Amino acid sequence: MQRFSKRYGYAGAPTEITIREEAPEELRALVLSSLRRYAGASHARQLVCSALRKLPDRGNWSDGNVWDEALYHVENCDWYKVYDLIEAIYADISTHRGIRGGPDHYGPSEFSSELNELMEDRGVGWKLEQGRILSRGTESFEMIVSNAPAALQGAGMQTASDEIHKAIEDLSKRPTPDLTGAVQHGMAALECAGKHICGMTGRQTLDDVVKARPDTFRPPLHEAIPKLWGFANNRGRHLLEGGEPTYAEVELVVGVAATVATYLSRVARAE
Repeated sequence: MQRFSKRYGYAGAPTEITIREEAPEELRALVLSSLRRYAGASHARQLVCSALRKLPDRGNWSDGNVWDEALYHVENCDWYKVYDLIEAIYADISTHRGIRGGPDHYGPSEFSSELNELMEDRGVGWKLEQGRILSRGTESFEMIVSNAPAALQGAGMQTASDEIHKAIEDLSKRPTPDLTGAVQHGMAALECAGKHICGMTGRQTLDDVVKARPDTFRPPLHEAIPKLWGFANNRGRHLLEGGEPTYAEVELVVGVAATVATYLSRVARAE
């Protein structure tokens, strides 16, 4: 049964993302609660031990002790292993293994919804999407990057779409995101989209694209895009010691690149 706030559409402002390299207690508790909803003690322990790479204690055989063993592992494992376990539980629920007479309606979508709602409420910078834990950004960033791949594919820009996906995958790497890789893939998506509308197939740069299409990159875009490319080169490609980008900077670069690439996909469809 849905909560009152869900049934009637009450929601506050999005909680600022403050948690990335952590799995808060509330999240661990929800994972355990989800296991109890559909899995017996033995199956739950097997799933937990497999995901966390622990050997089950053969001395524990009663349900109470077996549950306590699973609880101990979830409460005390490294933060990133909790997210590994979440992916394993999603896959397990999807195949309906371990069902112990629980509610039939409790499936992968319900599991995802509960987890994502909690992570949004607690400001956790991760989300469960189609069985995979992915990086979650600000509300505006999420809207941009979720719409960009489909828009690019619709304009025949499959490579650019793939690059956006790769940027998100780099941001989602655990335990440490590949920030420079995300910058490179984000800018590669923009460059691919630009070359597409110009009919370029060689080693031209984004600066060449801007100069070739003054009708598309009107002021001040004709200056802003090359400057973004320069920033990405300094922070994501030709790094100096201590020049690594911050997560916020990478989110900005990938978000802008996805936005402009989406704009170019609309230009392509209009031509």
